[in-house]
Amino acid sequence: PEKIASLVLETKDHKSAVAATAAALGSPYDVSGAAYLPELGACLIRVEGFEKSVVHRLNGLKEKLKAFGVIDLIYHQEAESHWKNLRSLASFQDIDGDLWRISVKPSDGPEVYEKAGFVTGFYDWAGGLIWGVIEQGKDPRSAMNGIDGHATRIRGKDSNIAKFHPQSKPIASISAAIRHRFDPKGILNSGLM
Repeated sequence: PEKIASLVLETKDHKSAVAATAAALGSPYDVSGAAYLPELGACLIRVEGFEKSVVHRLNGLKEKLKAFGVIDLIYHQEAESHWKNLRSLASFQDIDGDLWRISVKPSDGPEVYEKAGFVTGFYDWAGGLIWGVIEQGKDPRSAMNGIDGHATRIRGKDSNIAKFHPQSKPIASISAAIRHRFDPKGILNSGLM
């Protein structure tokens, strides 16, 4: 794109951050990314495209989101650097613990994040996708009791914790039948999927 810019909205309240990013994504301003970084207490909202269009959309977003907190703007390399770090999960590389990816309804994100006990993490998709590190050996799926969604362990050493979210009984039954038809001896990816 000709111009990349991010609106930085300061807020330490998880629910307000999710509401702000959802409002940005639901706006007519063609937002191409919306994340919340709890450790920084800031939402990042990305807009990209032709320069005049980006300026117009940023002004509209500033007006729409001013009630949520203090707003700043970052451009080009600084903006792209933040998004690149989020995309590559760079902030998690040197942190001990298990890396999890949790997908829930955006409005459930703050509750799951709080109950799961993340050491560090961030929200993407306006709170619908949570990436984070949890103390090794802990399973955040217990924080999802009664909440629809699923969690996948991306990195971790404890083999007693399943990588993939348990399937519902009907889906598990269908999966087992299909697996048995294609792999009657049970030798392919045993225990991995």
